[in-house]
Amino acid sequence: MKKILNKKGFTLIEMMVAMAIFVMFLGVLIGSYTDIVKSQQEANDYRVLYSEARRVFDKITEEVRNGAIYYKNIDYRSDNQSLVLISMDGDRHVVFEYDEDEENIWFGEDILEEQIRKQTDYLLISPDNDRISVTEFNVFVSPVDDPYKLENTFNDGLQFQPKVTVFATFEMERRKGGTPYSVDLQTTVSSRSYSTLPTIDIVTSFDFN
Repeated sequence: MKKILNKKGFTLIEMMVAMAIFVMFLGVLIGSYTDIVKSQQEANDYRVLYSEARRVFDKITEEVRNGAIYYKNIDYRSDNQSLVLISMDGDRHVVFEYDEDEENIWFGEDILEEQIRKQTDYLLISPDNDRISVTEFNVFVSPVDDPYKLENTFNDGLQFQPKVTVFATFEMERRKGGTPYSVDLQTTVSSRSYSTLPTIDIVTSFDFN
């Protein structure tokens, strides 16, 4: 008679242990993949936020460098939420204004004082993304008065090159809620104006209602 050899297989317990190890490994793998995707998504969102914030600051910086600070009828002795600039020849002026209610920054060009100020006169330069808002915007001008005015000639406290410091906080909502992404930007730009500028009456106060 031939002997029948018994072939050993997996026992039920061994199979259950193997499946448990496989499930645990799969769970770790899926969790790691989810974390990687989430991190990449967060990094991309933050990159978009910073890029949009830089775009706004680049626009403001460009206008300050190409123009001069408009001092008439504006009190720069404290921080402001608006900035008015005028071209060297007085033919062009621009306005940056922060709308605190909407958390937006508006840009207006060549709006004279006698004109009716309407929201349609301005362009929105805030980040082009519904999830991004500007939660803080402040402008600091130095010196606080025009150093090139005749009456300021002998005022040593005003005799230095005008400059503008802009500070802003940009926030972006997270896709699944929670604390928003936030980035603070600050820059100081010197004006290239070296003489007094033509005096014209332009918008120095704003109402977006």
